[in-house]
Amino acid sequence: MNIKKIIAAAFLLSSISAGTAFADPLVDQVLTPSYQIGAPDKGGFCSGEMIKSDRDAKTGKVSTYILTAKHCVKDDEKATYTIRKDDHNTSLHQTGVKEYLADVYGTSYKSDLALLKLRDTDTYFDTVATVAKKDVHLSFGQTVEMVGYPLGRSMTWTEGKLGYIEEVQPFADVSNSKLFQRASPESAPGSSGSSLFAWNDTTKKYEIVGILTGGPNQFFYIGLYTPIDEINDYLDTALSTPTPATTTGAH
Repeated sequence: MNIKKIIAAAFLLSSISAGTAFADPLVDQVLTPSYQIGAPDKGGFCSGEMIKSDRDAKTGKVSTYILTAKHCVKDDEKATYTIRKDDHNTSLHQTGVKEYLADVYGTSYKSDLALLKLRDTDTYFDTVATVAKKDVHLSFGQTVEMVGYPLGRSMTWTEGKLGYIEEVQPFADVSNSKLFQRASPESAPGSSGSSLFAWNDTTKKYEIVGILTGGPNQFFYIGLYTPIDEINDYLDTALSTPTPATTTGAH
């Protein structure tokens, strides 16, 4: 990656955390909606992306959802999770933290996908990530971005190239489909649930095209992601139901 691009993105991210607004699409569409699930002193272990925040026209109450991996929550779907975002100044030092409580809204029976819903019904988030459409055009070798919280530490941005969709057996306990999108952004434990983003020339946006499940130990450039068609199938069902989707009711 070009060193000037790294420095520019780091400055933009620290500035927006300090309260200065920028129109940089990578910051607004990839970095800002990314959250840590859990916290370092409470077992920070996964990553997620805010994909929806809607205010009800009648009640004024807000519903906000975080997309992540099912294996991040499958051991205790009744637990309360902490959604965390750190603030930093222009010197990249942490200046504060925002935390929200969330519950599991639903999990997919088919794929390694889950939705968390914030308990906060007052705060509206005007910056959320965009999920690509099922028929989005993707090309082998195109540049992709991933932002997550490896090892339960601070937000980390890695870049790589898109691979092919492969059938992988080791994740049968969390994905009935066994199909995963390959991509090469580096990851580590704690990155699970991170969104994989690709730039869409038609919409002029960075869009989610995968959700990270994991990869082979010691080969962290081999990332395996739930593919975009399965993401759309799940969200079409989970977010269209008037009541919380369950593990059996979500697709």
